[in-house]
Amino acid sequence: QTLIVHKDVLTLSGFFDEDMPRLQDYELVIRIAQNEPIGFIREPLVKVYRVDESISTSNEKLEEAFLLILQKHGDFIDNRHIWSRFVEECGLLKKVQIDLNRLDETIERVVRVNSHLSKEICLSIVTEYLYERYRYADFIAKLRNCEVAVYGAGYWGKRVVEELCNLHLTTTSFLVTHKNGMAMVQDIPVNEVSDWNRKDIPVIIAVAKKEMQKEMIHELECNEYSNFVVYPIG
Repeated sequence: QTLIVHKDVLTLSGFFDEDMPRLQDYELVIRIAQNEPIGFIREPLVKVYRVDESISTSNEKLEEAFLLILQKHGDFIDNRHIWSRFVEECGLLKKVQIDLNRLDETIERVVRVNSHLSKEICLSIVTEYLYERYRYADFIAKLRNCEVAVYGAGYWGKRVVEELCNLHLTTTSFLVTHKNGMAMVQDIPVNEVSDWNRKDIPVIIAVAKKEMQKEMIHELECNEYSNFVVYPIG
């Protein structure tokens, strides 16, 4: 969430859009990315504090912000990914009893402002997300006093480790395709899939991009792993 940008880049791309109810920094990065290459650091470097009246706590403003991003940048962004994040972060499917009227209304608003997304595409992503979520829940429910490995040592991998800890499950290893010098992450050993022989331990794939998920599933299958599941990111 912290950007270091040359002034001339901002002059070309524009500054924060004050009409954005939320996600102002994200929307700014989308504009910059259309003109300049962007680098990033994969480590948390700041602490975030939120108060009750912060705009970051408003779900209604988050929905409006996602709609504006889909409307303004539909020709540049990965629309399916943004809709997936919309579904996940706005909690459209979080409740046990899903508000179908709200979901239908939201999809109608999305397809009105973004020609790249149809109602059928939106519903297919919702269906896929629900399947992954309940498959993951079933997978976790079967684990009792069990060691678990997490495939992916980035943001989502660390988030899964935290959730497993809250469930009193032990993460015995981060798995990666290539270590690139990594030995430990959060005091958890890092192992390459091809070198790790604990095939008895369940594996959770924790990355956001579908392409990477498919590659990791292929890597696990090639190394004869069968007990794994994808963390439902959306």
